[in-house]
This record gives sequence, C-alpha cells and structure tokens, in this order.
Amino acid sequence: MSEFIVKGGKSLNGEVKVSGSKNAALPILCAAMLTEDKVVLKNVPDIADIRSMIRILEAFGAKIQFEGDTLEINPKEVKKTQVPEHLINQMRASILIIGGLLPRVKEIKISFPGGCVLGKRSVDAHTHALKEFGGEIIDDKKGLHVKAENLQGKKIILPEMSVTATENAIMLAVVSKGDSEIRLAANEPHVQDLCNFLVEMGAKIQGIGTNNFKITGDF
Repeated sequence: MSEFIVKGGKSLNGEVKVSGSKNAALPILCAAMLTEDKVVLKNVPDIADIRSMIRILEAFGAKIQFEGDTLEINPKEVKKTQVPEHLINQMRASILIIGGLLPRVKEIKISFPGGCVLGKRSVDAHTHALKEFGGEIIDDKKGLHVKAENLQGKKIILPEMSVTATENAIMLAVVSKGDSEIRLAANEPHVQDLCNFLVEMGAKIQGIGTNNFKITGDF
C-alpha cells in the first residue's frame, strides 16, 4: 500500500493565487446575456467547462474574447434560438442558458444537458420555475423546447433546493414584470456570486445568502 511520510516542525510560507470559481463563473456568463452591454469578468478559470460555455454562447451569437483570466463578452448580437446538440451535451451547467438567453430570444430548443453523471437529475425544477413565471413548455420529453413571451413576477416555491434551478429562477425573476419571491432557494456561495453580479448590473435582490429571495423585476 502506498503511503505519505510527513516530517513536520517547519514553518510554512509563500503565496498562492486563488483561482476564480467555475461554479460562480458559469451562471454569471449566462447572466451576462441579459444585457446588450459589454461585460468584463476577471479571474475566470481557464478550464474545459468555461470553454464549453463560451462555445455555447458564441453559437447563440455572442462575441467573446478570453485572454489570461479576463473574459470580455459582447452579447448584443445574440439572436439564435437553437445550437448544435453536441455543445449542450458536454455539461450539465448548459441548462443555465434558459435563464440567461430565453428572455432575450423568447424561444429555445435544445437537447437535454449532459456532463457529469451523479445519478439521474431531472429538469423538473427548472421547468417548474419557468412555468410559474409565465413561460411555456412545448416539450420536455425528447429535449427542452421552451418559450417566454411575457414573464410575470410571482411568489414561487421550488420543488427542491437545486443550485442551477435557483440560478435560472433568479435570472428569470429579474427580467419578469413585477415583484417575485423565490422560496426553498439554494444559497451556496456561487448563487450569492450570481446575485451580487446581477445587483452590480442594476437588479434589485433581497435575501442574498438565505433560502428566500425577494426580487423586484423588470430589470
């Protein structure tokens, strides 16, 4: 059996640069699609999932430059409603394009998101939030075909504390007309990072860090 032998008694010193969080960067990348203005993100980790999300957003029409740890996004030309299936199949987090892109393009048709498999994970919490805000589910059996013409703020209770469903619900709520309340929301640090990013963009969100968000829409 292999083993580690550690001889202690020596002081530790040095510097470590902490990389940005992938789980924070992915929803923020999608949330940048809610505006037509240029967005600049710094300390973005240069890893496969980030590159995959960039390719997805570029397929929808976004212009993105990624140099070092700085990512510059120009979402003004976003207009496509469908992208190649293999892009969506690469990772589970691709489902976040619902909250970020659907309010812009009004209709999205994609295959089911892929990525890591930690048991079967349903999209029900995502479609539940979308329907509550007034969206329409055309198909959720063969893939995801959803529409959103006129989103309305509402008090909703998520069926589970899903991080990505919470993030999608938050993005949908900030662009819905009127006030919203999201209960049974996940409150992980990367959910808070998304909220703080949206607040920087002008959204009004209360309850950051709790399981109950109050959001003033029409962002």
